[in-house]
Amino acid sequence: MSENSIAMRQAASTDHYHVLGVSETAGVEQIKAAYRRKALRLHPDKNPESLDAEERFKRCSEAYGVLSDPERRWSYDVSRKSNASAAELMGDLLGEFVKSIRKRSRRGRDLRFDLNLDFAEGTRGVKRRISYTVAEDCRQCESTGAARGGQKNCPDCHGSGDSKLSPHGILPLRRPCGYCGGGGLRVAVACEPCNGVGKVELRRQFVLNIESGTRDGSLKVVKGQGDPGANGGQAGDLKLTIKVAKHPLLRRDRADLRVDLPLSFVTAAMGGRIEVPTLDGRVRMTIPAGTQSGRTFRLRGKGILLAGATRMGDQLVHVQVETPTHLKPGQTELLGRFGETLDPRCEPRQAKYQAALEALAAEE
Repeated sequence: MSENSIAMRQAASTDHYHVLGVSETAGVEQIKAAYRRKALRLHPDKNPESLDAEERFKRCSEAYGVLSDPERRWSYDVSRKSNASAAELMGDLLGEFVKSIRKRSRRGRDLRFDLNLDFAEGTRGVKRRISYTVAEDCRQCESTGAARGGQKNCPDCHGSGDSKLSPHGILPLRRPCGYCGGGGLRVAVACEPCNGVGKVELRRQFVLNIESGTRDGSLKVVKGQGDPGANGGQAGDLKLTIKVAKHPLLRRDRADLRVDLPLSFVTAAMGGRIEVPTLDGRVRMTIPAGTQSGRTFRLRGKGILLAGATRMGDQLVHVQVETPTHLKPGQTELLGRFGETLDPRCEPRQAKYQAALEALAAEE
């Protein structure tokens, strides 16, 4: 049982708050602290063996670029919660709506990962130790990012938590302050356990049982192992998409395995002992003399034990007699002389075909 490396899918990393691991009410100091923490860990130079390190670092930088800019953050928040035309009509009501959404209890996000298995693991089943990181609210500072007494009124909104978009009109437009996240407070002294982020990164590990016969693309859901909920909300789920690699020779057919066996016409004619791959390693099987192309041999119990089944499947070996090509002159001559020595009993299907062909000619 080996520890598994699982890569987060693109669909789970498009939310900027999720990428940085901060809450939607995080102030600019928390966003900066989160970016420093993430960038230090995800930088490609520190992950030379990771194929997606550069892509994850780019997503982290993009998220910081949006959330650290009040104007871009406001546009991003509106696109997530509503639309721009509604904002223009609702005025202060929209601002209160967005703020109320941020304060109420919310279910945590589902985490989506790809779990890569080789052919044997997906076919026979395996236990895998899953390890990944989640961001939970810091208990020390109650997710504010500030040490005890380390907060002060935001100088940009003067502690109101929102900023006026336009001073004119019957309904002056307001929005949550982009610097304090709508809370009205800024971090003056950072909380030590979370380094001012408001969330701490925790490593989760558990053993996952993959059943035998698991197919490529199967979805496995682990309840309550996703992102923690906000304000007492329920945790999300962990959703694993199983990726089963193809075998270079074997293929699945329900509980059975199949393999195509290319056989020289000499071995097919004379018989012999050949090696055949199975999930338990290579085995030697006897090919009887006169084996025809298309014949199928059955290896009992060399297939798959499906979940809930009481009997192992078999492995089916399909013979494909290979006609030699690129013969040398001497070989062609020998083969021709050999053919002249054959009588109809050596090739009964050919003889039967010729007889039927002659009968058709006689009817014409």
